Amino acid sequence: CMSPDPSDADSCVLFVAEKPSVSRALAELLSHGRHGSRGARPLETHFLFHWFQPARRRCSISVTSVVGHVFGLDFEGGAERRGDIASIFDAKTKKVVEETSERLGVVQHLQRAAKGCGWL
Repeated sequence: CMSPDPSDADSCVLFVAEKPSVSRALAELLSHGRHGSRGARPLETHFLFHWFQPARRRCSISVTSVVGHVFGLDFEGGAERRGDIASIFDAKTKKVVEETSERLGVVQHLQRAAKGCGWL
C-alpha cells in the first residue's frame, strides 16, 4: 500500500485484472499516465492515487494482474483415470495451483500485493 498511513487499510485498494495488459491500461486510465510501477512483467504492480467511491475518499490504488487461471480443480485419487466415468460424479475434488501460476509465483504475488489493502 502506498498510502501516507499504511496502517489505514480502508485507504488501500487492490485491483486485480485478468491479464497484464488490462492492469496496465487500467492504471493508465485512472492516473492519466502518472502512475508508478514495481516488479517485472508479467507480474507488475502499478501504483496511483484516485478517488474510490466505496471508501468515499481518495485512496492508494494498486493495480496488478494474474496470468491465466490461478487455480484448477482435480479429482482426488485420480477418479478420472480409473475408467469409470460415472465415478467422477461422486468423487471429491481438490483445488490446485495451475502450473503457470506455480512457476511464476502468482499466488505469492497476490498475497504480497494484498497486504495492507482493505478493498479488493
